[in-house]
Amino acid sequence: MKIYNKFKKGLLTAASSFSLIWKHKKLLVYLGIPIFAHVIIEILTYNITFNSSCFFSQENIISCIFTATEPCKLLFYAKILLASFAYLAIMNFGYIALSYHTAMIHKKKTVGIKNTITRTFSSIKPILIWTALLLVPTILFYGMNTYNVKVQSSFIQLLYISFISAFFAAWSLVTSFVIQAIAIDHFGVIESIKKSIYIIKQILLEFVGTVFWLGLIGTLSIMPFVLLQKYANALYLIVIPLALLIYCTITSAYTVAKTLLYLDFKKDKG
Repeated sequence: MKIYNKFKKGLLTAASSFSLIWKHKKLLVYLGIPIFAHVIIEILTYNITFNSSCFFSQENIISCIFTATEPCKLLFYAKILLASFAYLAIMNFGYIALSYHTAMIHKKKTVGIKNTITRTFSSIKPILIWTALLLVPTILFYGMNTYNVKVQSSFIQLLYISFISAFFAAWSLVTSFVIQAIAIDHFGVIESIKKSIYIIKQILLEFVGTVFWLGLIGTLSIMPFVLLQKYANALYLIVIPLALLIYCTITSAYTVAKTLLYLDFKKDKG
């Protein structure tokens, strides 16, 4: 029964995140602007509409960096890697701003977007460090994969991919509340990771319930696009903005839900 109640609390928290966003629609701004801007840039550079094989992929970029031999190619892919770092940093900035604004609303304090952004800039150092920590392991693992796995057997490849997947799954889980620790408590990166690990141990079931509900909503949201896939080209101008809005809403709701869990945990622990 205790397990069920914890899981149910996670479900209710996820539902509350959507209610909060519906009531305070300006919360969508923090992730909406960088997401839409990124896609517009992709469209303008023909990466989506005319050359889908070149669509931004971290794995492809890193693989090319490790296999490129010509200096011009190395420079080109280094620029792309720098661009991906910049985009990830902007997204982390948005996550922290969204978490801080959510916390202020939860505490019934009035705060505007301008004040939130100003407050978030004070955390620019941990934002950049955290972005690097997110990017560096990816470079190392996919770099190793490019050099070593190609010449190995299928079993070794499967084993290697399983190890990478398990590593990133574990890393994502234990660092689930790093953003909230930086945004709300103004912690440094190392302290935030320690805080996140401690919290996830205490409220794992609540977190699983939250992720389950948001995942279910996300799956149901994309079903119409899957069913109408053959009409996607004809409805391109409608489908893309709508899909981005849904993605932005669910991603924002996930950040809001984690913030609510973080605040509830702090309240329960005094």
